[in-house]
Amino acid sequence: MYQLIAFDMDGTLLDSRKDIGLKTREMIKKAASLGKTVVFCTGRTPIELSGYPEKVPEVRYSICNNGAILWDIREQKKLYSNTLSPELMRKIVHIGLPEDFLIQCYTENMYFEEHTEDDIRRVGIGEYLPMYRKLACTVPHLREKIEAGEFPVEKMALHMPGPEAEKRARARFDAADLPVEIKHANNTSLEFTMKGVTKGAGLTRLCEVLKIPVSASIAVGDLDNDRDALLAAGLGIAVGNASDDIKKIAGAVVADNDHDGCAEAIEKYLLGDE
Repeated sequence: MYQLIAFDMDGTLLDSRKDIGLKTREMIKKAASLGKTVVFCTGRTPIELSGYPEKVPEVRYSICNNGAILWDIREQKKLYSNTLSPELMRKIVHIGLPEDFLIQCYTENMYFEEHTEDDIRRVGIGEYLPMYRKLACTVPHLREKIEAGEFPVEKMALHMPGPEAEKRARARFDAADLPVEIKHANNTSLEFTMKGVTKGAGLTRLCEVLKIPVSASIAVGDLDNDRDALLAAGLGIAVGNASDDIKKIAGAVVADNDHDGCAEAIEKYLLGDE
Protein backbone atom coordinates (compact mmCIF):
# COMPACT_ATOMS: atom_id res chain seq x y z
CA MET A 1 0.00 0.00 0.00
CA TYR A 2 2.64 2.54 1.04
CA GLN A 3 5.43 3.50 -1.36
CA LEU A 4 7.36 6.24 0.44
CA ILE A 5 8.38 7.01 4.01
CA ALA A 6 9.59 10.45 5.11
CA PHE A 7 11.61 10.74 8.31
CA ASP A 8 12.14 13.80 10.42
CA MET A 9 15.77 13.70 11.53
CA ASP A 10 16.47 15.25 14.96
CA GLY A 11 14.56 13.39 17.65
CA THR A 12 13.20 10.87 15.14
CA LEU A 13 15.60 9.22 12.69
CA LEU A 14 18.63 10.34 14.71
CA ASP A 15 19.20 8.92 18.16
CA SER A 16 20.46 10.88 21.15
CA ARG A 17 24.01 10.68 19.75
CA LYS A 18 22.84 12.23 16.47
CA ASP A 19 23.43 8.92 14.70
CA ILE A 20 21.25 6.53 12.68
CA GLY A 21 20.98 3.18 14.43
CA LEU A 22 22.27 0.05 12.74
CA LYS A 23 18.87 -1.66 12.68
CA THR A 24 17.30 1.41 11.09
CA ARG A 25 20.04 1.52 8.45
CA GLU A 26 19.40 -2.13 7.66
CA MET A 27 15.66 -1.56 7.32
CA ILE A 28 16.21 1.45 5.03
CA LYS A 29 18.43 -0.72 2.83
CA LYS A 30 15.79 -3.47 2.78
CA ALA A 31 13.01 -1.02 1.94
CA ALA A 32 15.00 0.39 -0.99
CA SER A 33 15.74 -3.11 -2.28
CA LEU A 34 11.99 -3.69 -2.40
CA GLY A 35 11.40 -0.55 -4.45
CA LYS A 36 10.30 1.74 -1.60
CA THR A 37 11.42 5.36 -1.37
CA VAL A 38 12.95 6.70 1.84
CA VAL A 39 13.45 10.47 2.25
CA PHE A 40 14.55 12.92 4.92
CA CYS A 41 11.91 15.46 5.98
CA THR A 42 13.74 17.92 8.16
CA GLY A 43 14.14 21.44 9.44
CA ARG A 44 17.82 21.08 8.59
CA THR A 45 19.34 22.76 5.58
CA PRO A 46 21.12 20.65 2.93
CA ILE A 47 24.61 21.23 4.32
CA GLU A 48 23.42 19.91 7.70
CA LEU A 49 22.80 16.53 6.08
CA SER A 50 26.57 16.14 5.88
CA GLY A 51 27.69 12.62 6.84
CA TYR A 52 24.26 11.01 6.80
CA PRO A 53 23.96 10.15 3.08
CA GLU A 54 27.09 8.04 3.51
CA LYS A 55 25.35 6.06 6.26
CA VAL A 56 22.15 5.58 4.24
CA PRO A 57 23.10 5.96 0.55
CA GLU A 58 19.66 4.68 -0.42
CA VAL A 59 18.19 8.08 0.55
CA ARG A 60 18.35 10.36 -2.49
CA TYR A 61 15.87 13.14 -1.68
CA SER A 62 15.37 15.45 1.27
CA ILE A 63 12.64 17.91 2.19
CA CYS A 64 14.74 20.60 3.90
CA ASN A 65 14.17 23.82 5.82
CA ASN A 66 10.68 22.68 6.90
CA GLY A 67 9.62 22.32 3.26
CA ALA A 68 11.21 25.44 1.80
CA ILE A 69 13.72 23.36 -0.22
CA LEU A 70 13.44 20.05 -2.04
CA TRP A 71 16.99 18.75 -2.34
CA ASP A 72 18.44 16.07 -4.62
CA ILE A 73 21.26 14.65 -2.50
CA ARG A 74 22.84 12.70 -5.33
CA GLU A 75 22.90 15.63 -7.75
CA GLN A 76 23.50 18.23 -5.01
CA LYS A 77 20.87 20.60 -6.37
CA LYS A 78 17.57 22.23 -5.48
CA LEU A 79 14.45 20.85 -7.10
CA TYR A 80 12.36 23.62 -5.53
CA SER A 81 12.81 26.54 -3.15
CA ASN A 82 10.70 29.33 -1.65
CA THR A 83 12.51 32.27 -0.04
CA LEU A 84 11.29 34.64 2.64
CA SER A 85 10.72 38.15 1.34
CA PRO A 86 13.15 40.85 2.57
CA GLU A 87 10.25 42.80 4.07
CA LEU A 88 9.14 39.81 6.15
CA MET A 89 12.68 39.13 7.31
CA ARG A 90 12.91 42.70 8.59
CA LYS A 91 9.57 42.42 10.38
CA ILE A 92 10.58 39.13 12.01
CA VAL A 93 13.68 40.73 13.51
CA HIS A 94 11.77 43.84 14.67
CA ILE A 95 8.94 41.88 16.29
CA GLY A 96 11.41 39.50 17.95
CA LEU A 97 12.89 42.38 19.90
CA PRO A 98 13.38 43.08 22.79
CA GLU A 99 14.32 39.44 23.45
CA ASP A 100 18.07 38.73 23.38
CA PHE A 101 17.86 36.20 20.53
CA LEU A 102 20.44 34.78 18.13
CA ILE A 103 19.63 34.74 14.40
CA GLN A 104 20.25 31.72 12.21
CA CYS A 105 19.47 31.77 8.47
CA TYR A 106 19.17 28.87 6.06
CA THR A 107 19.57 28.45 2.31
CA GLU A 108 21.41 25.32 1.14
CA ASN A 109 23.97 26.46 3.72
CA MET A 110 23.46 27.84 7.23
CA TYR A 111 24.51 31.19 8.59
CA PHE A 112 24.71 32.76 12.03
CA GLU A 113 25.13 36.32 13.08
CA GLU A 114 28.37 36.95 14.98
CA HIS A 115 28.38 34.94 18.20
CA THR A 116 30.46 33.07 20.74
CA GLU A 117 30.05 29.44 21.75
CA ASP A 118 28.62 30.69 25.04
CA ASP A 119 25.90 32.45 22.99
CA ILE A 120 25.05 29.12 21.34
CA ARG A 121 24.70 27.46 24.73
CA ARG A 122 22.75 30.42 26.14
CA VAL A 123 19.98 30.01 23.57
CA GLY A 124 19.63 26.26 24.13
CA ILE A 125 21.28 24.81 21.03
CA GLY A 126 24.58 23.75 22.56
CA GLU A 127 24.00 20.12 21.53
CA TYR A 128 24.60 21.19 17.92
CA LEU A 129 27.95 22.88 18.60
CA PRO A 130 30.09 20.12 17.02
CA MET A 131 28.11 20.43 13.79
CA TYR A 132 28.16 24.23 13.85
CA ARG A 133 31.93 24.29 14.32
CA LYS A 134 32.28 22.18 11.21
CA LEU A 135 29.57 23.52 8.91
CA ALA A 136 28.18 26.91 9.92
CA CYS A 137 29.23 30.27 8.48
CA THR A 138 29.27 33.51 10.45
CA VAL A 139 28.02 36.62 8.66
CA PRO A 140 29.34 39.92 10.01
CA HIS A 141 26.62 42.55 10.46
CA LEU A 142 23.88 40.05 9.56
CA ARG A 143 21.12 42.17 11.12
CA GLU A 144 22.18 45.15 9.03
CA LYS A 145 22.18 43.01 5.87
CA ILE A 146 18.67 41.78 6.71
CA GLU A 147 17.52 45.36 7.30
CA ALA A 148 18.91 46.33 3.88
CA GLY A 149 17.21 43.37 2.17
CA GLU A 150 20.55 41.92 1.12
CA PHE A 151 20.24 38.39 2.50
CA PRO A 152 17.33 36.36 1.05
CA VAL A 153 16.96 32.91 2.64
CA GLU A 154 14.44 30.07 2.66
CA LYS A 155 14.18 29.79 6.44
CA MET A 156 15.04 31.97 9.41
CA ALA A 157 15.29 31.03 13.08
CA LEU A 158 15.32 33.16 16.20
CA HIS A 159 16.94 31.21 19.04
CA MET A 160 15.61 32.56 22.32
CA PRO A 161 17.39 32.59 25.72
CA GLY A 162 14.76 30.51 27.48
CA PRO A 163 11.14 29.34 27.30
CA GLU A 164 9.67 32.52 28.76
CA ALA A 165 11.38 34.66 26.11
CA GLU A 166 10.10 32.28 23.44
CA LYS A 167 6.54 32.53 24.77
CA ARG A 168 6.63 36.33 24.87
CA ALA A 169 7.98 36.52 21.33
CA ARG A 170 5.48 33.97 20.04
CA ALA A 171 2.61 35.99 21.47
CA ARG A 172 3.82 39.08 19.62
CA PHE A 173 4.17 37.15 16.36
CA ASP A 174 0.71 35.65 16.71
CA ALA A 175 -0.73 39.14 17.28
CA ALA A 176 1.13 40.52 14.23
CA ASP A 177 -0.41 37.85 11.98
CA LEU A 178 2.41 37.89 9.43
CA PRO A 179 2.01 35.77 6.25
CA VAL A 180 4.56 33.25 7.52
CA GLU A 181 4.63 29.78 9.01
CA ILE A 182 5.98 29.75 12.57
CA LYS A 183 7.24 26.54 14.11
CA HIS A 184 8.49 25.85 17.62
CA ALA A 185 11.82 23.97 17.61
CA ASN A 186 14.67 23.02 19.94
CA ASN A 187 12.57 23.95 23.00
CA THR A 188 13.20 27.72 22.80
CA SER A 189 13.52 28.51 19.08
CA LEU A 190 11.06 29.91 16.55
CA GLU A 191 11.48 29.01 12.86
CA PHE A 192 9.96 31.03 10.02
CA THR A 193 9.14 30.17 6.41
CA MET A 194 6.76 31.76 3.93
CA LYS A 195 3.05 31.12 4.45
CA GLY A 196 2.10 27.72 3.09
CA VAL A 197 5.66 26.40 3.31
CA THR A 198 5.56 23.41 5.64
CA LYS A 199 6.92 19.89 5.77
CA GLY A 200 3.47 18.73 4.69
CA ALA A 201 3.50 20.95 1.60
CA GLY A 202 7.05 19.80 0.87
CA LEU A 203 6.03 16.17 1.15
CA THR A 204 3.09 16.73 -1.19
CA ARG A 205 5.31 18.52 -3.72
CA LEU A 206 8.00 15.80 -3.60
CA CYS A 207 5.37 13.10 -4.10
CA GLU A 208 4.21 14.99 -7.20
CA VAL A 209 7.79 15.11 -8.52
CA LEU A 210 8.23 11.38 -7.90
CA LYS A 211 4.73 10.58 -9.23
CA ILE A 212 3.75 8.90 -5.97
CA PRO A 213 0.29 9.61 -4.52
CA VAL A 214 0.70 11.42 -1.21
CA SER A 215 -1.88 8.98 0.14
CA ALA A 216 0.78 6.28 -0.44
CA SER A 217 3.27 8.08 1.83
CA ILE A 218 4.14 7.75 5.51
CA ALA A 219 5.57 10.57 7.60
CA VAL A 220 7.34 9.99 10.92
CA GLY A 221 8.11 12.74 13.43
CA ASP A 222 8.24 13.98 16.99
CA LEU A 223 7.57 17.73 17.26
CA ASP A 224 5.37 20.60 16.11
CA ASN A 225 7.21 21.20 12.85
CA ASP A 226 6.32 17.61 11.83
CA ARG A 227 2.59 18.10 12.32
CA ASP A 228 1.79 19.14 8.74
CA ALA A 229 3.73 16.21 7.29
CA LEU A 230 1.93 13.71 9.53
CA LEU A 231 -1.43 15.20 8.51
CA ALA A 232 -0.58 15.33 4.79
CA ALA A 233 0.71 11.76 4.55
CA GLY A 234 -1.43 8.70 4.08
CA LEU A 235 -0.21 7.62 7.52
CA GLY A 236 1.35 9.80 10.19
CA ILE A 237 3.53 8.06 12.79
CA ALA A 238 4.89 9.46 16.05
CA VAL A 239 8.02 8.09 17.66
CA GLY A 240 7.77 7.18 21.34
CA ASN A 241 9.58 10.33 22.46
CA ALA A 242 7.25 12.61 20.48
CA SER A 243 5.27 15.37 22.17
CA ASP A 244 1.79 14.49 23.38
CA ASP A 245 0.26 16.80 20.76
CA ILE A 246 1.98 14.89 17.95
CA LYS A 247 0.98 11.52 19.40
CA LYS A 248 -2.64 12.68 19.45
CA ILE A 249 -2.73 13.32 15.70
CA ALA A 250 -0.67 10.27 14.72
CA GLY A 251 -2.24 7.18 13.24
CA ALA A 252 0.36 5.03 15.00
CA VAL A 253 3.08 5.31 17.65
CA VAL A 254 6.35 3.38 17.49
CA ALA A 255 9.36 3.04 19.80
CA ASP A 256 11.45 6.10 20.62
CA ASN A 257 14.43 7.35 18.65
CA ASP A 258 16.90 5.50 20.89
CA HIS A 259 15.10 2.17 20.43
CA ASP A 260 14.77 1.80 16.64
CA GLY A 261 11.37 3.43 16.28
CA CYS A 262 12.08 4.25 12.63
CA ALA A 263 13.09 0.65 11.91
CA GLU A 264 9.77 -0.40 13.45
CA ALA A 265 7.90 2.08 11.25
CA ILE A 266 9.48 0.62 8.11
CA GLU A 267 9.03 -3.00 9.09
CA LYS A 268 5.48 -2.77 10.43
CA TYR A 269 3.92 -0.11 8.18
CA LEU A 270 5.99 0.49 5.02
CA LEU A 271 6.74 -3.19 4.44
CA GLY A 272 3.87 -4.65 6.39
CA ASP A 273 1.86 -5.22 3.24
CA GLU A 274 4.73 -6.84 1.36
